[in-house]
Amino acid sequence: MTLDDWRARVGSPAADGVPTTSVDGDLRVPWLYVAQDASAVPATDGRFIRRGGAGAPWQIRQEQAAPSRDAARRSILADLEGGATAIALRFDRAAREGLGPGDVRFADAVGRDGVIVHSLDDLDEVLDGVFVDGAPIALSAGVSGIPAAALLVALWQRRGHDLTTIAGSLGIDPLGSLAGSGRLDDEPESAVARAAALAVEAHAMLGPDVTFLTCDTQAYVDAGASAVHEIAIAAATGTAYLRACDEAGLAPVDAAARLEVVLQTDADQFLSIARLRAARRVWARILELCGAGDDRSLRLGARTSQRMLSTLDPWVNMLRTTTAAFAAAVAGADAITVTPFDAPRGATSELGRRIARNTHHVLMDESHLAHVGDPGAGSWYLERLTEDLAQAAWAELQRIEDAGGIVPALTSGWLAARIAETAARREDDVAHRRRILTGVNAFPLLGDDAVPDPDSATDPGLSRREAERVAALAGSGPAPDASFADLVAAAHSGVPLHRMRGARTFSVPPLPTLRDGAAFEALRARAAGMDPAPTVALACVGPIARHNAVVTWARSLFEAGGIRAVSGEPILAPATVAERLPDGSHPLAAVCAAADEDPDLLRATVAALRARGVRRIHLMRASDDTAALIGADCGADEGMDVVTVLRTALDVTEGDA
Repeated sequence: MTLDDWRARVGSPAADGVPTTSVDGDLRVPWLYVAQDASAVPATDGRFIRRGGAGAPWQIRQEQAAPSRDAARRSILADLEGGATAIALRFDRAAREGLGPGDVRFADAVGRDGVIVHSLDDLDEVLDGVFVDGAPIALSAGVSGIPAAALLVALWQRRGHDLTTIAGSLGIDPLGSLAGSGRLDDEPESAVARAAALAVEAHAMLGPDVTFLTCDTQAYVDAGASAVHEIAIAAATGTAYLRACDEAGLAPVDAAARLEVVLQTDADQFLSIARLRAARRVWARILELCGAGDDRSLRLGARTSQRMLSTLDPWVNMLRTTTAAFAAAVAGADAITVTPFDAPRGATSELGRRIARNTHHVLMDESHLAHVGDPGAGSWYLERLTEDLAQAAWAELQRIEDAGGIVPALTSGWLAARIAETAARREDDVAHRRRILTGVNAFPLLGDDAVPDPDSATDPGLSRREAERVAALAGSGPAPDASFADLVAAAHSGVPLHRMRGARTFSVPPLPTLRDGAAFEALRARAAGMDPAPTVALACVGPIARHNAVVTWARSLFEAGGIRAVSGEPILAPATVAERLPDGSHPLAAVCAAADEDPDLLRATVAALRARGVRRIHLMRASDDTAALIGADCGADEGMDVVTVLRTALDVTEGDA
């Protein structure tokens, strides 16, 4: 078929009604791309969409969050010995949310979802044996970002490192912290201004390989933000930081060199590649407007999204993270963090971390992705998708600016409402299986959810002892307007994080943390707790060749909700119905037959199921109206709300127990 033949059948690409596919709820992707699509993209210097220099490996930045300092230290050393080239150190929830011993939630938050680091000695213990001058440390300390940054700089000084040559990421991101935890030490505008003022001081203190400010989109993506939202939010946050730095006396081009953007990539391979390339394009435009000239590069990190991971059939998470890491590598991320496949349960195993590390090595050393500057360059589809995504993100950035900027958009709830709309569409797509999650809403594998035990998890006894220890740490906190040098000096004096923070607290409702498969995880958890275990009888009508595909479809449907399917023998005639139904008593049944099966045989099957006491009968691959004609309770077909169907089925089963 020629291109003209194809267009004659589906319509001109310029005409209405050309087939398209929705991507992430914000973009419409045509079914066919040609060379003209790529040539229509404005000519842009390649530096503005790709990482500079072929053959430069990305930073293998593995995250560490084991609660105890000893366990974290051993895991960090194992990561480095296994090939990691940088460490992302996530502080525990008490530190990230800015909680001190006076907060009622402090004891419960110590050691939760992060390492217990609250003083310089704690950080020194965690990094004992780590050559921090060779393995950059990237901090994630949330609300305590500035005090944590002071701890790291103090550690570099304690160990005698040259601050002008060392590398690392101090991770100061007050707005990202506010989005994730709902807390700040001060009014957002004041918190941003203080971070900028300290960035000016750090710019003079630290070498060019240390970033101070970070725009991390994890909280927004975990809440359901689309790729368009994510790029726009990162750009709006970065713009706010550049403006604050400019007011504090640091030119935008110098401030941009001290800023890192961290985006999330997922199993949508091409969208994730375009996401990073488009982010660079948008950032280059911002710096162009700031008068940066040709120096418009962006330090861009990538993390494989946690929203796409599932506790169901968690082995599939390996495929998801590999695809996401591949996309980040192809898009030229400067640093990539691969989330261990078993992370959704809250603690990871050595196997999970090893697979995460090795994913980098396969992509870098076996697939040679670091040897090409921009592997996606020249793809008509990818070039067009990058440009469309950049244009849509720029329009969303303008909407955020029209709302007053990122701070009012975040604190007023306007941004949360926009993200919630996208999250609701995504949830609806998953429920209707327009978005397929292998092992979750399609192709489930019951009984294969077990993974190796985590190496370390939060111990209530450890949390209690550590909470008491942190409360007893001595040292007077610096003044609220203390300089960064004063904070570093306080860290040397043993002052803990909670005493280096401001006394005020600003709060807003935090963004929710969602997972794409959460609704199906809830269904499976409910089914797992039922006694007896829920089952559905599959009444297989007609020869195997005619009903087998329907049986496979029905089994996948019900087992996605934890309802095990039990098949009977093929039912070939009304006289054989009773003896060929599945053995046992089942409150649920599904009639599986070809679309043109004999209606009388179907009615006889339904009647026999009723006689056995079945309370709810589904006719598979049929509408409700068709099901009613043979006496079934409902139909089941593609496009239905699978979550509602399965929830109703479990209600029936639970009521029968």
